[in-house]
Amino acid sequence: MKRIIFVCTGNTCRSPLAEAMAYRYFQDGDISVEVLSRGISVMSPSPANGHTRDIVEQDYPAIANHVATAFCEHEVEEETMVLTMTDNHKQYLHKLYPHLVSQIKTYREYVGEAGDIHDPYGGSKTIYDRCAKEIRGLTLLLIEKINKNSYNMEEL
Repeated sequence: MKRIIFVCTGNTCRSPLAEAMAYRYFQDGDISVEVLSRGISVMSPSPANGHTRDIVEQDYPAIANHVATAFCEHEVEEETMVLTMTDNHKQYLHKLYPHLVSQIKTYREYVGEAGDIHDPYGGSKTIYDRCAKEIRGLTLLLIEKINKNSYNMEEL
């Protein structure tokens, strides 16, 4: 199965936002790609942040049941892309899993942009809304890329 794993730090803000938006837009576009979100520093099985839930619950009600989950290399199969929120996340995963380097990119890098998606954790609803808008834009670019390349893993 084709899969994208979005990765952030604690799997309570950015990566669940990306998962929820990709899930919704992939359904709307009839794109058959499984989406997951994971964190690199998950300390406990926490729910998604309240602001995160507020932003996506109308379009993706399952986010209410989200539980932070740590990244696990066993979920990365041949046709899996791992899209991180920052270059530091990417570098960390590259060091831990050198055999997966070709499958791990930052979200921005994969869609042809530069920079990190900054962590809204602890911020106001306005900061979360800005983060969500940024992720929504990247998700639309991701859909364009998938449609153009027919999810060609060689393009990673």
